[in-house]
Amino acid sequence: MKRRLIISSIIIIIVVFFLFILFFSISYNLKKYKSNNLNNILINNDTNTNVQIIYDKNEYKIEKISNIEDYYILKSCITKYFLITSGYFNTDSQNDKKIYIQNMYSILDNNCLNMYNITENDIVNLMFNSDKYYINIEDIIFFREKDRNFYAYLVRIDLRDMETNEINIFDMLVLQDRNTNSFSILPNKYIGELNYNNLKHSNTVTFKFPEKIDRNEFNMFGSYQFNMSDYANELIYQLKEFLLYNPQIAYEKLDDDLKKKKFRTYEKFCKYITDNYDGIYELASDNYTMEYKDKYSIYVFNSNNDNNFAVEIITQDVMEYKYKIL
Repeated sequence: MKRRLIISSIIIIIVVFFLFILFFSISYNLKKYKSNNLNNILINNDTNTNVQIIYDKNEYKIEKISNIEDYYILKSCITKYFLITSGYFNTDSQNDKKIYIQNMYSILDNNCLNMYNITENDIVNLMFNSDKYYINIEDIIFFREKDRNFYAYLVRIDLRDMETNEINIFDMLVLQDRNTNSFSILPNKYIGELNYNNLKHSNTVTFKFPEKIDRNEFNMFGSYQFNMSDYANELIYQLKEFLLYNPQIAYEKLDDDLKKKKFRTYEKFCKYITDNYDGIYELASDNYTMEYKDKYSIYVFNSNNDNNFAVEIITQDVMEYKYKIL
């Protein structure tokens, strides 16, 4: 009897040991899978060569936006995002707040929702009162899957606090399914964990587009009606924001010849901006001329109120330009 008890005890110990090994192995592999899945959402081949690539992804070349309507369609998607975030804070009704949470859920990327197991509380943490900020699109990186008519825009946005003028950077990935005319967004909180910050227009990107984006009431887009005055306003608004509140970027966009001849140092350029603040502030799209020259569009903007300040913006690709101070 005693021997039988000893044998039974040994068998139980062996079974428990193997169960422990099995549990450890499953936990380790699951953790490894989640880590690899996170690190491989978006990979810059030039700067992240040590990161393992998931082989069902494809490589895409980064392009420049050549169609002004595409820019406005993109902007309409971004605007919907910020309208939801501001709407959440501009109501005291808890029922309305829940509706805004559902609206946000409807435009967020499904892969993002599933991967991060995003809950209602997580979506609340994405909300902020965007009405308190001036919103300026700083940069757009664009790539697409032509065969399936999918577009992806990596967008960097400057949020300038209306009270302090402090600028916060907000990044988002906007995916568009041109078959269903619907979009989804992966916002700043999750974009910050992805490896794309060093991507340039000459790079390629490894990415997996979704099979489709299901269309719903909130994530639709359509054609955009605009005229060139709208686009002129877009250009001068962005440049004014850079000149007055983000001069480092304004200095980078300055015409190279003018930079060499008149503004050889960034400090000299900043002093000039300070001395001519009023003239820059008065630049407006209702006081401009435009002409085409070769493949370029040339816009000349003058200050209102006789401030005698003018800039010339030379653009070939949408929202890609150099400018001169006249």
